[in-house]
Amino acid sequence: KKNNLMENIQRILKRIQKNPEPLPIKSLRFLKKKYFQLQARRKEKNPCMSNEAFQKRFAYKNKENINENLLFTDEAIQDPQSVETADQILRGIYEIFGKQYILTEINWHKDFNSGKIWEKKHFSTLEYDKEGDKKIPWELSKCQHFVTLGIAYRQTKEKKYFQEYKKQFLHWIQENPPEIGINWVTPMECAIRAINWIQAYQLFKVEF
Repeated sequence: KKNNLMENIQRILKRIQKNPEPLPIKSLRFLKKKYFQLQARRKEKNPCMSNEAFQKRFAYKNKENINENLLFTDEAIQDPQSVETADQILRGIYEIFGKQYILTEINWHKDFNSGKIWEKKHFSTLEYDKEGDKKIPWELSKCQHFVTLGIAYRQTKEKKYFQEYKKQFLHWIQENPPEIGINWVTPMECAIRAINWIQAYQLFKVEF
């Protein structure tokens, strides 16, 4: 029962506070057993949706009417300013928080104002509030400029935008392994990056 489980866990925690020596094997086995029991109960209450169930729930009723630009309005794709901004990106010119930076080579871990470069180690071990502005690499690693390149590609059909997107996309993956580096610290930043990756793929998908 849940009440008995909580009472036993509280009892073990009090035991640890009074005597911070290693737990006896019996207590460790108890905690391990109860942990897996709780995990099993959660899976029973919230089972993973199968691929068939997912397709059934989210598939369109009439696939012939799906707009290939589903994520974008026609006005957004035809925005002429996107081509100008994309051309600047090809020249290594980026605007971050209203300030322009010329980046011949991108360091995804660097604050371009202070010059601070965060180490490539597990994000949980990084100290990022003492020096440097973490928001600079975070903003660049949101990859919003991937979408700009995609919109420019849709307007002009010029492959130079796709080639730049592909080069940067592969470079980001190489330089930012899962959970390694400053760009994995905040879940929100990761979520925004994922959205921009999906949008960029939608714009460039004819090239894949």
